[in-house]
Amino acid sequence: MYPVASSFIPITVALARFIEIHGFGGNYPFWYLGSTPTKYLIGPLAPYLLIGFHKLLPFLNLFDISLILILLSFGGSALGWGMLTFQLSKDKKLAILAGLLILILPWHVVWDLAFGEVSAVLAASLTPWVLLAFAKLQITNYKLQIIVPAAAFALLLLTNSTAAIPAMVGLLILGFLKNKKWDKGLKQAGLVIILGWVVSSFWYGPNYWFTVWGAPSFGGRNVISTFVWVIELLRGFIPVLIAVWVLVFKLKKQSLLGKFIYLWLGSFGLLTLFRFMANVHFWLDWTVWLPQVEVGVALLFAIKLHPRFKQKIIRFSVPFAIFLIYIVGGWVLAMSKHEYWMPSRSIEGRVEYQIAKELSKTVKTNETVFLSGTTAFWLNSLVDARQVRGGRDEASQDPAWRQVEWEVRSGSNLGTAYPLLKSAGVDFIVVHTQSSKEFYHDFQFPLKFENSLNFEKIYESDGDIIYKIH
Repeated sequence: MYPVASSFIPITVALARFIEIHGFGGNYPFWYLGSTPTKYLIGPLAPYLLIGFHKLLPFLNLFDISLILILLSFGGSALGWGMLTFQLSKDKKLAILAGLLILILPWHVVWDLAFGEVSAVLAASLTPWVLLAFAKLQITNYKLQIIVPAAAFALLLLTNSTAAIPAMVGLLILGFLKNKKWDKGLKQAGLVIILGWVVSSFWYGPNYWFTVWGAPSFGGRNVISTFVWVIELLRGFIPVLIAVWVLVFKLKKQSLLGKFIYLWLGSFGLLTLFRFMANVHFWLDWTVWLPQVEVGVALLFAIKLHPRFKQKIIRFSVPFAIFLIYIVGGWVLAMSKHEYWMPSRSIEGRVEYQIAKELSKTVKTNETVFLSGTTAFWLNSLVDARQVRGGRDEASQDPAWRQVEWEVRSGSNLGTAYPLLKSAGVDFIVVHTQSSKEFYHDFQFPLKFENSLNFEKIYESDGDIIYKIH
């Protein structure tokens, strides 16, 4: 089985293919002009799981195993959130209801299959277990309070470091709520985060963090400029902050679980809003927190519906009506658009496969190709070929590719793009016109390469063109 074209699963498969043969040592030769260490591009857990299962089940390909791991992560995530719910509420039936709701709600399933990447999905499924380790050990000795959740957080970072924000937010919320002295609880949560980060740094190295934090990952901004921008933005959000303060006072009437849910929803609601305002057109960026919002919605539905299930009274109410509309309507809509997220048995008719097949016949081992969109993400999961871009932009070590990318995709002047392509050593370029079936259509001026003696058209089919650069 193969994921849909928009999925980032091929990124994991591409790296696992290489690591299975060459290991993590040295640079990954096929992305970012060979400038980036392999261990910067993915944590060790996901590829080692793929490789291990591939050896145990050789009749399955890496795509099959990736999809199996994602499906298993849905169950692991639901179980983890259910157990965290029990830890915060001490109500077994409520915990079961919460876990079931998280399992069956539609958005996270559609999102992870349509746009998920294996290591990110696995990291998300580890999040409730990190929070459970922290919440469960709050009442035991101090060393275990820190060491066990820090080890769990380090494991999450070693799965996918950029998917750690939900766990960090959850740890800070629990630190604030679980300890009678909130400042002490926040210090414990902070210590867990720092220790987990230190442990994972033995794998990644300090330069990795400087690279990731300095990359334009938040609506085109890096971590530092994003922090400054958020502070400036908050000046205009005084009414919102007042509303949050009122909510905090209202939370005093809530149970521990209720407080956690409202703070979790508020946190990821604001994060979604900030990303939305940073770049409203970059919908793939600002929708990234919606699976966390859905977790909060599921937990909220659980505490609202639980009293009725407990009393065995199921009758019409506003929460029950909203729940039915969301889950039934969500799945009806999802199934009506199943071709956008459900895996398929074959990819031979897709543009990603056709381009990879054509390049495998044309591009030599020492030559480089420029691709953009889904063909860039899929290429190295299917064939070995050097390309300018790759699947983990924020970790790349050579920033030169960014200017090449912008001029080629967005610039109108071929006279500017051509010398940049030559200086980067690019031999071929794949262009998707508006008639292409490629998902993103990144090229704003695809016709600028026509009628140039420097660009020889060697392949054209259904709006997809390969040029040989002279």
